[in-house]
Amino acid sequence: MSKSNVGEAELTVSLVKALLAKAGKSLASFGGEIGVVTPYKAQVTALKEMFVKKLEKNKEKLKESIQISSVDSFQGSEKDIMIFNAVRSNNHENLLQSLGFCADERRLNVAITRPRHFMFIIGNSGTLAYNDMWHRLIDHHKMRPGCYYRLPKHAYSEQKLCSMLCAPQTEADRSGVVP
Repeated sequence: MSKSNVGEAELTVSLVKALLAKAGKSLASFGGEIGVVTPYKAQVTALKEMFVKKLEKNKEKLKESIQISSVDSFQGSEKDIMIFNAVRSNNHENLLQSLGFCADERRLNVAITRPRHFMFIIGNSGTLAYNDMWHRLIDHHKMRPGCYYRLPKHAYSEQKLCSMLCAPQTEADRSGVVP
């Protein structure tokens, strides 16, 4: 069964809008150098629908401007800016067994090694941190200024994201993990 997370899809669209505002460009002007990957086909569908609804009304133009696909479909590709949607947000005791794709280190490696310049990971850090690999990744980014943002559920906006993107950062601090 494929999974989706509408909140992550909304946050992804808001993040792309904030990136566009920061750059002073349109989605088309990025020339297809933004990629969004997720483990689940249902999330790919949710993301495409959300982008059409909130950013680019023309589905064909959307395909030319941003690549939204599953991790398996994205294998071998690279983009300047990558956004990964983890999707999983579990609140029960069997978290380790329920992380599914997100616990597979080889497939995760494909997901987070595709950006040339910027990588954003959108996920529930509480759920992901039950996996040792994710726990280390999250802790690493928490210690680096400008690399980890904890947002209250559904309390994000393009303005808030843009202000976070505008915060002074060093070249080494150009990654974001958002729970």
